[in-house]
Amino acid sequence: MAQSNKAAAAALSMALASALSACATPGAVAADGEDGEASLPRAISPGRVGLLPNCILSPSEGAGGSESVLGGTAGAVLLAIGDAVIPAVTGYLFDRAIERAEAETRARTASTTASSDGRPSETFWVATAGESALRREFGCVVFVRPAHANSVINPNVGPALDAAYPGVSTWRSDLNAAIPGLALSADAVPELLAEFRVEPITATNAETGAVSEVGFRLRAVTVAYAATGAMRTSAANAKDLTFALSVKGLAPAGSDGLEIVDLYAHDFVMEDVPIGTVAVYRPEDAIAPAALAGQIGPVAARPNPRFEYRDAEHFTTVPLTATMTVTEFEEGGDLARAVLKALADSQGEIRAPIDARLRAVVEDIISEKEDEDED
Repeated sequence: MAQSNKAAAAALSMALASALSACATPGAVAADGEDGEASLPRAISPGRVGLLPNCILSPSEGAGGSESVLGGTAGAVLLAIGDAVIPAVTGYLFDRAIERAEAETRARTASTTASSDGRPSETFWVATAGESALRREFGCVVFVRPAHANSVINPNVGPALDAAYPGVSTWRSDLNAAIPGLALSADAVPELLAEFRVEPITATNAETGAVSEVGFRLRAVTVAYAATGAMRTSAANAKDLTFALSVKGLAPAGSDGLEIVDLYAHDFVMEDVPIGTVAVYRPEDAIAPAALAGQIGPVAARPNPRFEYRDAEHFTTVPLTATMTVTEFEEGGDLARAVLKALADSQGEIRAPIDARLRAVVEDIISEKEDEDED
């Protein structure tokens, strides 16, 4: 039976590879992988990524929380981080495994990779008045893939985006200002537009009642799918979209000074998104649109801005760079669904002991931290 399953999986992989190589029509460009190996077909139009203080179509209220650049982190805050992170991280490990298995057993049809420009304004922190504290500046990741001369734009998307702000349709100019060189014209509609809003994780000091941001996570809050970058589309005229996001920052790293560190990584997978979809999830909305339901990433710690240099304490705003790989693909058949179901069914059996072990580790760290504070 095991040999039969392996043979079926191998046959499926070969079939997918053959199908992709046979689809060399003028709708996409072949991209090369490592060592010259064939990779996913690449969409014709290049994408752009921007890091903003707030999203444009789905903004949050208020700016990021402030933090004293001289203060320390209390054990109570560490405990809050542990309680918030443990369920999210363990769930994320299984969710990511499912997403990867899903992606490997599907016929992918187009891919776009883009990185932010690393502009001076693209930082995690910004100094407040007097530079006595820092405020979180990182509030949104936006991805835009403009249309090209042969793009077949769904006619419903432009009016739907305009209607997102009735009477104040400035989303094109706002995007142009946020991403220099984008240059959307007054009536242009991009093939694909997506926003990922930063949501703070907070903790309340048990003694003072003060609320502080202790971490963050990203949520997909906008998707406007006006045209595919793929070579072909089935009669259903829908694709599964994967937004693989990676955010890196130049941050303090112990006694080594500053170095590039991984701050956030997550694959947002949206299934069966019809071309022509426009979905916006604002903070005040009680229910997320179907395309955006459950599209939230794991909790991550904020980067520490403080570091020692020449026996004095300094702080950095932590410059950021984001990379987004967007993939459009379609169902690969019954074997894919069977693999996914098996993975999903086993989550509960394995997640509980991992939860317990991680919680024990975090509690040990908290105990060590409290001992240090007492000394």
